[in-house]
Amino acid sequence: MLYVLINWIYIGITSYILGSFLLRCFRKLFHYEKESNLSSCLMTGIAAATVYAGYFSVFAGVSLIANIVMLTVCAAILIFEKKFFFQELKRKILEQKQVFFVIYAVIILMIAYYCAGTNFVYDSGLYHAQSIRLAEDYGVIRGIANIHERFGYNSSYFCLAALYSMKDVFNQSMHAVHGLIAVILCAASVRGIWEHRSWKYTASNLCRLAPILYTMIISTEIVSPATDYITVYYVMWIVISWAECIEEGEQEIAPYAFYSIMTAFLVSLKLTAACMALLVIYPAYRLIKEKKWKEIWICLGLGIAVAAPYFIRNYFISGWLIYPFEAIDLFSVDWKLPKETVIGDAIDVKVYARYLYDRTAIDQNILQWFPTWWNGQKSVERWFSLAAFAAVVVEVLNLLFRGICCFVSGNKLRNQKENHILDVRFLAFEFLKAVVFVSFLSWLFTSPLHRYGYAFVLTLPLLFAGSFLTDVKNQKLWLRLISGLSTLAVMIILWVPTYRILKEDLLFVWNTRIDTSYFIRQKDYPQPEMLSEDLDGITIYYPEEAGGQSWYYAFPATNFGENIQYWKNRGETLEDGFHHRTN
Repeated sequence: MLYVLINWIYIGITSYILGSFLLRCFRKLFHYEKESNLSSCLMTGIAAATVYAGYFSVFAGVSLIANIVMLTVCAAILIFEKKFFFQELKRKILEQKQVFFVIYAVIILMIAYYCAGTNFVYDSGLYHAQSIRLAEDYGVIRGIANIHERFGYNSSYFCLAALYSMKDVFNQSMHAVHGLIAVILCAASVRGIWEHRSWKYTASNLCRLAPILYTMIISTEIVSPATDYITVYYVMWIVISWAECIEEGEQEIAPYAFYSIMTAFLVSLKLTAACMALLVIYPAYRLIKEKKWKEIWICLGLGIAVAAPYFIRNYFISGWLIYPFEAIDLFSVDWKLPKETVIGDAIDVKVYARYLYDRTAIDQNILQWFPTWWNGQKSVERWFSLAAFAAVVVEVLNLLFRGICCFVSGNKLRNQKENHILDVRFLAFEFLKAVVFVSFLSWLFTSPLHRYGYAFVLTLPLLFAGSFLTDVKNQKLWLRLISGLSTLAVMIILWVPTYRILKEDLLFVWNTRIDTSYFIRQKDYPQPEMLSEDLDGITIYYPEEAGGQSWYYAFPATNFGENIQYWKNRGETLEDGFHHRTN
């Protein structure tokens, strides 16, 4: 736990320096004067560190040297903008109420406790830890996905985890960066709800419950370096921030353009969040309409720069631009995974997420696979699914009733200016909800495993419920009643699994109350017994149980030792990479 806190301090300092500087530059480019809050600086800085680590990994392992370079950049920023930087930080600290520091301390200690010694998810042993080891020691290896195709599930998060693993400091690879992100969003959510309690029943404030609820869901597994966690948190942050901009009547295009650029970062984290990139439609329309060509090129350039390391790493690791997605077949390098492997892996992801576990079931339509998927969910997952589906139904009814109300009243309000503002705000919310809904549908039809899609399963009902109540005071009594009851129904459905999860989290703390094993250190990766085989002078490890976990220390590892016969070295060293014998 102490190691986790030290790790967080280092991540927090470097990410704040980077994020604050980059946001200040962005505001200057867009002539936007509103200062960014503390959580935005930290989230932006973590994203910037991730992109930096991705670029660095193309040339070398992301470890001590990468940190020295980053610290040099941070030091330069402080030297050249020392006065402005510390004045800004002082303002951000002084604007916090004293009660918040107590709340922040509680949140930090609670999440640090869970992040120090809970349970790993299965995939962390299967390929998460191996992928972080790859980023730490080598950056990329050509064709490493031939050894274990799940190396191809490349995520920029692995580079971030490698950058902040501090293995040279603690003599173990730390895996706590997503825990700090949980702290940032939970703290920001509590503060946001507190400060806006006069209008707390709004979309942004209800959405602020999402990261708190999600942290409760993953708390007993948050020690795992899973790519899902950071993706979900960033989706929630973007939705909350976007909704808040709408509610505050933000007319400047800069914040919307910035959050659209951040959707490119989402793509590099996990492809399940790719549809969130549809948010770019609104700022793109505004910028084109207003003929702001310089800003358009800035946004386009930044979006490409943010996503580029992900695609470059894909090229080296698997030979494909996007893995597993065989439709985009651009390269003919010798280390490229066979197309049939990519197709088979993509099918496995989809049928596994539907709880079918049979490749031949891939062609089932939704009426065939949905019952199996529904029955395969855990009880709490089924409640969350029900909340999302209920919110969609209620949203359709809400639009219908609102349309009837506008038709009956002739859509006339006392003040025409107010009517215009309400219409603009309503349409803005409908656009945001449409993007989240499309993302939810994409998750449902491609890989509907809950840990992939909690960003949408949780955010969708809270966003929809909150939007029902936005400007409710200006609606007719019967429409207010319908909106209130609809929101109440969705929130009750959400409360049932939340209550159960809260009990499980508290029970975990109670059962481990006398265990002091991880008060200092963070739980390290297990070291299982591994078998090995020599491949032309390079040792390849594999688990005793075929298809089992390899974890961190035995590297490189494959999941099936029997497959070693199908590979060849590209050179004399591990860095030269591997290719399939048919290539």
